Amino acid sequence: MQESLNTQIDELISEKLSKNIDKQFWYNFNIEYIELIFYKLLALKNNIQEFYKLTPEEVYQFLEHLEEAISKYTFKIFGKTLKETSNFAIEYFKGQFLVDDNKLPRKWNRIPEEQIDEIYKNSKKNSEILFDILSKLKVIDMPIKNCKKFNF
Repeated sequence: MQESLNTQIDELISEKLSKNIDKQFWYNFNIEYIELIFYKLLALKNNIQEFYKLTPEEVYQFLEHLEEAISKYTFKIFGKTLKETSNFAIEYFKGQFLVDDNKLPRKWNRIPEEQIDEIYKNSKKNSEILFDILSKLKVIDMPIKNCKKFNF
C-alpha cells in the first residue's frame, strides 16, 4: 500500500515540478496531495475496519501512523529535489531562454538584440521567482488530522 502511495507521490511531485511554477505552487500541490492521501486512507480505513474488526480509535491510530510515514517520505522527496534546486533553476532558465513559446529553439540570428535582452531578463526573473518559491518548502497539510472531527 505504502509503495503504491510513494509512487503516486513521486508522480505528483514530478508532474507539479514539470509545469510552470508560480506563487500558487504550494497551494495547488497541497490540494492534490490532500485529495490523493485522503481518499487512499479512507478506502484503507473501510477495508481495515471490516477485515480486522478494529475499534474506530485503533483504525485512526493506524492511519495516523501511516500518514506520518507518508508525510516523511514526501518531505524526503521534496528535500532531495530542493537540494538540486540550483540545477533545476538553471535548467528552467535554459528552457525559458533557449526555446520560444512553441517549445522550438530560438533562431537568434532573426531576433533583434533588444528583444534578446528582454528574453534574457524575463528568463532570469522567472528563474529567480522559481528559486524563491521552491526554496520555501511549505508545510504540507495532513488530511487525517483535519478529518477526525468528521468521524473519519
